[in-house]
Amino acid sequence: MISKGLARDIFITFGDSITEFGYQVEKDGWVSQLANQYVRKIEVVNRGYSDESSIASKDEQKDSSENADNGKVNYEQQILTGFEESRTPRIRLVTIFLGTNDCSFPTWSQHVPLAEYGANIRQMIDFLTNKESEYYNPDVKIILITPPPLCDILWEEMMARIGFTEPHRSSQMPKPYADEVAKIGKDYNIPVINLWQGIEDKIQELKNAAANSNGSQQQQDTNTDQKYCTDVNNPRFGYDRYLCDGLHLENLGNDFLFKSLMETINTNFPELSPENVPTFLPTWENIIP
Repeated sequence: MISKGLARDIFITFGDSITEFGYQVEKDGWVSQLANQYVRKIEVVNRGYSDESSIASKDEQKDSSENADNGKVNYEQQILTGFEESRTPRIRLVTIFLGTNDCSFPTWSQHVPLAEYGANIRQMIDFLTNKESEYYNPDVKIILITPPPLCDILWEEMMARIGFTEPHRSSQMPKPYADEVAKIGKDYNIPVINLWQGIEDKIQELKNAAANSNGSQQQQDTNTDQKYCTDVNNPRFGYDRYLCDGLHLENLGNDFLFKSLMETINTNFPELSPENVPTFLPTWENIIP
């Protein structure tokens, strides 16, 4: 529990392992980038749980005192005032990012049928937006995020390395779930980040650039970045830049999601844009005379 005087409003990122891993700094995790963007402004709370499906997921301070001599904020006074004042933080934004596990094969334990998945997402939204709900929150904004694409060969290789040989996912499975999220967003007038479509579009751009350059792009990639596949005919091409194992986000994938999230916030909820959220405690230029 956050102590009185230290309470800041909250963003909650809710989802599965792609959200949990969003704090991986070595992958430029999208949640860590979000927390950095709102440092001293909003507390970003990561509630991503590996292996989660939609079924499992169901169950302001006083004004600054000013020093009359120099017009600067009395830092010690504000700290003391802050600790004395009790304030309950408000949840301002919730991202719901589920479906990657739901869209596994029906024979797999994590699978959730498409219709049930859609109903689960709608129920989560109703928890927060329905005035009859005990969880109703008139202040909260919601952003939905669709599951990303899947690269079969990368995922199969990863699963083989840890001893799983039974196929339980396919690149054909995520799109209907992404489409369902897009439909729900439209029905509720809630913004949606279509991660499936966005990453697919980025990969197509890479393929087009490679084809239009008559091999020069491939040669350039080979010379400058040995980490990623440069053969445009290889099924892993492009996907390995956005998905580290065919499913979870690589650095570019995290960057893309973070930038999409900030664009969505700035466009739909400008009051939550970083420049419009007050900074917690005075900055140095308000302390030093």
